[in-house]
Amino acid sequence: MKILSIGLMAIASFVSCNVKAAALDDFIYDMAVRHGFDQNKLVQIFSQVEIRNNVLSLMKDQAATPASKKAIWSKYDYDKKFVDSRRVDGGMKFIQKYANMFAKAEAQYGVPSEVIAAIIGIETLYGHNVGSTKILDALTTLAFYYPARADFFRKELEEFLLMTREENISPLAPKGSFAGAMGIGQFMPSSYRKLAIDFNGDGIRDLWNPEDAIGSVANYLHKNGWSRGAPIIIAAQSVAGYASDLAALGVQPAYSLQQLQASGLICNITTASDVKMGVLAFETEWGKALWASFNNFQVIKTYNNTNRYAMGVTQLAEAIRHARQADTFN
Repeated sequence: MKILSIGLMAIASFVSCNVKAAALDDFIYDMAVRHGFDQNKLVQIFSQVEIRNNVLSLMKDQAATPASKKAIWSKYDYDKKFVDSRRVDGGMKFIQKYANMFAKAEAQYGVPSEVIAAIIGIETLYGHNVGSTKILDALTTLAFYYPARADFFRKELEEFLLMTREENISPLAPKGSFAGAMGIGQFMPSSYRKLAIDFNGDGIRDLWNPEDAIGSVANYLHKNGWSRGAPIIIAAQSVAGYASDLAALGVQPAYSLQQLQASGLICNITTASDVKMGVLAFETEWGKALWASFNNFQVIKTYNNTNRYAMGVTQLAEAIRHARQADTFN
């Protein structure tokens, strides 16, 4: 039996006259029935939520200019945006500072230190930009005010409340991105619950702690299928006149090297016959360029499902690796 009408009237008047009190009523009741939450406590918590117009504006802006997934030749500019001296030098210093954690993560999960650092560097500049929006505000705003993805964000709001209960954190405390991502590695609540780990052994899964964040990013990639020692992408060329045909094959690894070579790919690599590859195609400032892509590229895309993002991570990781090598010989 629902007992929330008086409390929800207070919530509705607090957050906005536009919120559907019944939807929030149903959500709180569902959390009580399925997960054993105290309804009155949830009413009290949600009465302190602030509906954020800036969150809606940012989400709408992001949706209005999505990265193209259908174009054969996509524009690539992540190198200018993220592969700069601040992130390269910062990544090298970040690995040096937490050398033991990176070595442990690489040994345990098979993910190169530079890839872990590159993701953290792109997401939060090694912890300097973790976000200042209350996660409960962001998720509630998007769950009840953003119809285009309401189901997704209501699920994340559910996961967030479960996460804060499990971790013994006040739901009003965590801050992060406008979309509800948290910590140095910017995990959504569902990923936090499933893939965050206590990597420094202090008994707490704290993704605002660099040590736990390093291990959790590595665990995230490992659980999503990272192949130890396997390549991410390899620079390639095409036989004259075959570039667009190859680009049209797509980045999903579905072809053997022999099949791609028969389709006009030129690539300086040998692989086992069962290794599958795709073709990554970008329009760069130097013209059209091709790469052979492997499963590890797709694994990076589980973090952010765009080719541009995964390419940015790959290029930043490579730049950090070169910087570390140069520092070793200096």
